[in-house]
Amino acid sequence: MDKQEILFYEMTVATFDLFDVTIARQEISEIYHGLGNYYGQKYVDDRTKHRENQLDMERSQFYLDRAIRTDRTNVSALNDRSFLALALALPPDFLAAIEVREGSLLAEPTQQRARYNLALVRQSQGDYSESERLLTEALALTNWENTPVPKRVVNLYYNRACARTRLAKATKIHDFLGKAMSDLREVLYN
Repeated sequence: MDKQEILFYEMTVATFDLFDVTIARQEISEIYHGLGNYYGQKYVDDRTKHRENQLDMERSQFYLDRAIRTDRTNVSALNDRSFLALALALPPDFLAAIEVREGSLLAEPTQQRARYNLALVRQSQGDYSESERLLTEALALTNWENTPVPKRVVNLYYNRACARTRLAKATKIHDFLGKAMSDLREVLYN
């Protein structure tokens, strides 16, 4: 039944193109965003069962892109699209992740999540100094996207600890190791 309901919603949202929906663009963007997240999660779930379905990945990208085109201020859709390009695409599409992240920061400059996503890109590229800088910047802010999400702060501290550990190893500056340990204490006690 759930699959049929999703298909019904997909057919329904296809009619949005036939009407002038500018007054409901935020709501429609959220519908596309929801479908994009559904297919992204379905892709992840199937992949863990060794039933990778590339079509679900493509659908997720399609709906997230549509959500963004419908409402360029949909910060969650922008960040989820960046995450899709970074964490789910094989191989990761770093250029798309960075490009979408820029749009996310334009829509909400005081958020943590876009900086977090870019910090992950920089870490995977070996730029630990930039990753550490971005995570430090994110920790100085309070909103994950549009509102505070205190449980996400540990992700920021943990990934900054990882970047600092790599910096300590690369630079032989032991101060980074002490700072990494301090970050890990924050993870344990938050």
